[in-house]
Amino acid sequence: LEYRGEVIRRPVADRREEQAKQVIMEKAAAAAAAANASSAGASAGMFDRTTPPHPPVVSAGELAEASTYMFTVDPSSGLIVDATKKGNIARFVNHCCEPNC
Repeated sequence: LEYRGEVIRRPVADRREEQAKQVIMEKAAAAAAAANASSAGASAGMFDRTTPPHPPVVSAGELAEASTYMFTVDPSSGLIVDATKKGNIARFVNHCCEPNC
């Protein structure tokens, strides 16, 4: 399987990872605010029993949207392949930095 993506350098990769973390933090804050509002309604006797009292902080779909799939090709040159937006199915292959085989 060929790992496809956009070739970038370390500063660009760092910036993209930071942006992804910010998206997750914003979504988590929004979910926490919704959970607090739901809890406040429950304590006031207005809780709708059809909705769970504590929604997940970040859903799996939201986490996937904010995930990054980057592979360092050569640490000395700082070349990284970013498969987050322009990659193929190979970005989902699990890998280990220290292979056990």
